[in-house]
Amino acid sequence: MVVVTAELERRVEAAQAEVVATLWRLAATRSRLAETRILVSAKRIERQELHDLIYARLHARVQAIPIVEQARGIIMAESGCSPDDALAKLTLASRRGNIGVTELAAQVVARVSAGDPHPPPFADHGFIASAKLS
Repeated sequence: MVVVTAELERRVEAAQAEVVATLWRLAATRSRLAETRILVSAKRIERQELHDLIYARLHARVQAIPIVEQARGIIMAESGCSPDDALAKLTLASRRGNIGVTELAAQVVARVSAGDPHPPPFADHGFIASAKLS
């Protein structure tokens, strides 16, 4: 009976040691899981912010298309150039004037809408009407 009891005690101690080791592994796994959840949450927020930024930029570009197209038509009518050349002139004037294409296009459209037949001041300096395309 003493041999059986010693064997049972050894087995119980081994099982207890295995339970303790398993509990340590479980705690470590739970800790890694918590870290992963935090990381996933942070990345989800970053991804949403990036999505919102890209969407806002795309939305702004889509909203600007009609204005840029109107300015393009005005430049074509004023200078007798092709649509591609008109856009190139608008882009070149935008760079030279250090102003955004959409903002410049809005100024061109506003000038014509107001009934002002004169080109804007920067046109005299070769910005739009006389922009040379190479």
